[in-house]
Amino acid sequence: DCDGTPPIAGTPCYFAYASDNFWTGGTDQIVFWTFSVDWNNTANSQFQQAFTLPVEPYDSYFCAAPRGACLPQKGTSQGLETLSDRLMFRLQYRNFGTHEVMLTCHTVNVDGQGHAGVRWYEFRKPNASADWGIYQQGTYAPDSIHRWMGSVAMNANGNIALGFSVTGEEKYPSMRYTGRSANAPLGVTNFEEIEVATSTGSQSSYGRWGDYAMMSVDPADDTTF
Repeated sequence: DCDGTPPIAGTPCYFAYASDNFWTGGTDQIVFWTFSVDWNNTANSQFQQAFTLPVEPYDSYFCAAPRGACLPQKGTSQGLETLSDRLMFRLQYRNFGTHEVMLTCHTVNVDGQGHAGVRWYEFRKPNASADWGIYQQGTYAPDSIHRWMGSVAMNANGNIALGFSVTGEEKYPSMRYTGRSANAPLGVTNFEEIEVATSTGSQSSYGRWGDYAMMSVDPADDTTF
């Protein structure tokens, strides 16, 4: 999902998914596919696996509850679904001219005890002839509150914003964000965490929460999240 300057002609559309070795064996990794369209002869279009990037180990399993409704919330026994088996929207793409960037995130069990945090990645292609690689990655879980259902994006200045939902035994589900400046140490979110929507109740009858969230960048200035 492209922001800012479009990719150069002939660049494929990238798709990605997270592969947890808990289910597949081997190494925790992000698997990338490419979709290339021939608009003159659509039968020549191709969607194929292109490359994989090993990532820092992570755990996507939380509990055996139906549909993964494992995260607690204040005032009810109804758990909330982690959706930790998949990447979150978006897989953002940027073309800076000197290099290309993709960002995405997903929910992980940070301590093996069901504590939810957000794992985020910045992938880079340093020049046209180079391969994609992991430029930086981090897991955001600064305290005992659960953070999940994230969405991450970069603006034209290289700053990153990460939005997510929060919940806990003594916390109603709410929304927060953090982020990092372009010159921060790699893997570090150096922005203050801000709660932008504080809930006054919990969801008592259904476990799905926070789907279809998106961290967007205002196209009017390409800098405002």
